[in-house]
Amino acid sequence: MGNLSQVINSIAYLTAIMGLLIILWGVLTIFLDTIKTEYKSMKGRIVRRHRDMLRHSLGAYLLLGLEFFVAADIIRTVVHPTLQEIAILGSIVLIRTVIGYTLDKEMAELHMHHRRRI
Repeated sequence: MGNLSQVINSIAYLTAIMGLLIILWGVLTIFLDTIKTEYKSMKGRIVRRHRDMLRHSLGAYLLLGLEFFVAADIIRTVVHPTLQEIAILGSIVLIRTVIGYTLDKEMAELHMHHRRRI
């Protein structure tokens, strides 16, 4: 069981690393797009809608990365199903759910706001 436990822990670690890389990639790409958007803003262009899209995109990257963290915790919990591990997993799932709900609600409101302006 020791070797299997090590393999499962390694898989969980790699899954968490993938989540981190997804979040870092999202932050980097959105940051670069933000610089371009702000440059356009300084030239007098209206960029509010694009800023909203960037916020939504960053939120999507964060949620996807969190999904990988949740998967890593589920994998880890299979090996060490302690009450503390289950509580941590539940907290992460709760945080992810709240962020997802908030992001979806905010984007729906922004979509309605932009629709009314058209």
